[in-house]
Amino acid sequence: MCGIFGVLNFDEVSVNYSSLQDAVNIIKHRGPDDEGYAVFNTYKKTYEEKYGDTSAIKKGTHILSQSSGVFNLALGFRRLSILDLSVNGHQPFFNNEKNICIIFNGEVYNYIEIREELISKGYSFHTGTDTEVIMNSYIEWGEDCLSRFNGMWGMALYDMRKNVLFCTRDRFGVKPFYYYKDDKRFVFASELKAIIEYFKSDSSFKKEANEEIVYDYLIHSFADHTENTFIKNIKHLPPSHFLKIHNREFSLKKYFSIEINKEMGKYDAKKFERLSNEFSELMFDSVKLRLRSDVAIGTCLSGGLDSSTIVSIINKFLTGDRNVNRQQIGDKQKTFSAVYDDASIDERNFIEEIVRATNCDSHYVFPDKKDLDKSIFAKDVDDFIYQLDEPIVSTSPFALYNVMRLAGQNKVTVLLDGQGGDETLGGYEIYFGFQYAGPKVCIKSITAGVNGY
Repeated sequence: MCGIFGVLNFDEVSVNYSSLQDAVNIIKHRGPDDEGYAVFNTYKKTYEEKYGDTSAIKKGTHILSQSSGVFNLALGFRRLSILDLSVNGHQPFFNNEKNICIIFNGEVYNYIEIREELISKGYSFHTGTDTEVIMNSYIEWGEDCLSRFNGMWGMALYDMRKNVLFCTRDRFGVKPFYYYKDDKRFVFASELKAIIEYFKSDSSFKKEANEEIVYDYLIHSFADHTENTFIKNIKHLPPSHFLKIHNREFSLKKYFSIEINKEMGKYDAKKFERLSNEFSELMFDSVKLRLRSDVAIGTCLSGGLDSSTIVSIINKFLTGDRNVNRQQIGDKQKTFSAVYDDASIDERNFIEEIVRATNCDSHYVFPDKKDLDKSIFAKDVDDFIYQLDEPIVSTSPFALYNVMRLAGQNKVTVLLDGQGGDETLGGYEIYFGFQYAGPKVCIKSITAGVNGY
């Protein structure tokens, strides 16, 4: 999880540096390891990098300084180091010719395979990051590079050669991308609060509730179901989309759609066996790719089929002869679970079955525990709401909030988790109707997007 932020003034007017740094630092919780900026004049195609001594990166060393030039585009970044922990992973990241710059939140898991393909085409690499792979993929394939990425992302890339700002979000909207646009500027960020922070001293922007979205939430319990947010005029970049800005021209395009089989067909044992084997191989490959990391890796374990499957697959890797990232997983994989003293909602029986079967190092947190007559929820609710930015339809994310904190306390930076399995495989009764109603309704429910982090 990193934090991205950017401002493009359509006229040759400098970005407000003070507001820029405030906006980037309000999301520093997303990236405590590094801070960087790059500013550009899109009319004269000049730029400046804004950072301190990168030979010894420390939190807060990359502080924006005032410039005498006019720069109408600014990119800011907060880094959580996952791949190549050295200064080589500093962002904003430039290509060798210094005419393309990227800020990127997320991970492209198949970056090693793509890098090998690019090396065969004559590209050379100077870092161990997926960011450099993304950069060179864009140089080689343009916007079509997105079809090659297996991962999750929210990113912005400025191509000085074409004077184009290119922004994109992953296929299912796992990583967030908010933006605001009017006649004068385009502002984007990983979190809604960063955009609001940038405008705090600008009277031309008014923070107003989007009444239609509030209505949908209060009456129908809908959230994150359209490109609009709870704040009027601030939108999500939809999943599977990219946008481009050239001069003042704004374009939005969908780059991916799910291919579905509309034929219900009949049960065939051989076909079922073939498809189940294919699904199993895809699951194993998906988990293996996500174990690529230069920091400690753990797993969320709820006791459900999805997270239990992931833990079991990793255990097979550790006990088998498959080449996996044992150094960051450890001799025992670490699992993190939210549990309760109330037996009607507690899933420890299921969790502990998996713990016994895999001999993992389990860690528990009790989200409803009371501490000095005050519940954890009551103590943390303000911070919980602050981090979410927008309302949610249940308190279940609070359990996940506690699990993430528990992992951090145990010095685990990367967590695999089973979110999304229920939606695609019909894990709860609520999804049965969508599947029975037909492919179009089912796919719409799946791809509505989630406010992921």
